[in-house]
Amino acid sequence: MAGFFGFFDYTKPGPGVPKDAPPKNRLIVFFEVLFRKFWRLVTLNIVYFICCIPIITIGPATAGFTYVLRNFSREEHSWVWSDFKEHAFKNFKQALIISVIELVVIVVGFVNFRFYSQMGATNAFLGYLKYVIIAMGIIFMMMRFYIYPMLVTFNLSIKQVLKNAFIFAIIKLPQNFLMLIVCAAVMLGFYYYLLIGILLTPFIVLSVLGLMINFFVYPTMQKYMIDKVGPAEKVEEKQEV
Repeated sequence: MAGFFGFFDYTKPGPGVPKDAPPKNRLIVFFEVLFRKFWRLVTLNIVYFICCIPIITIGPATAGFTYVLRNFSREEHSWVWSDFKEHAFKNFKQALIISVIELVVIVVGFVNFRFYSQMGATNAFLGYLKYVIIAMGIIFMMMRFYIYPMLVTFNLSIKQVLKNAFIFAIIKLPQNFLMLIVCAAVMLGFYYYLLIGILLTPFIVLSVLGLMINFFVYPTMQKYMIDKVGPAEKVEEKQEV
């Protein structure tokens, strides 16, 4: 299938919640999963935190981390360690490249923000450009909601993942912005007492935020991508692009 209005190009999602299942309020389901799988989320958080310590492994580790959380958000079973490891390795190359791209975007954005902020002292027009950088940074944060969930779910090239993430960031702009605020509020709650937040980070903070994001993005992926895939285009497992 060519995709949705020509925007999306994909070949396979994982199995979802049965279509004939009675609908549930996503917020209620989130808290059910959060409490039911709390200790598994703690385990996942610890594994992810340790695997990110070498820094270069952050992207692949995030792919494995996201795969487990995506399954939790779909109310599907997932083995924390084995699924984390399998999908970290399966998506290693693409996730590593994406993490490098993210790093470049962050560094370039920061440098440009500093430059235009300093130039604003003598040139008002250049000073206003720092707000353009801020807006672009917000869009980029919204794109990150979708990048890794798509990476572990569909057979997409990196270009397609980034393009689709940008489209979702724009077409769901109000919802994405609200989600950014919610994530910021949760982080503020965790880090209101900085020492407590730092102590909790290796154990639960990352998993809670990740679970929130996966619960948020999955219905959008379901509507615009998974439900658009015909039976002939579905395969058993995601293959490396």
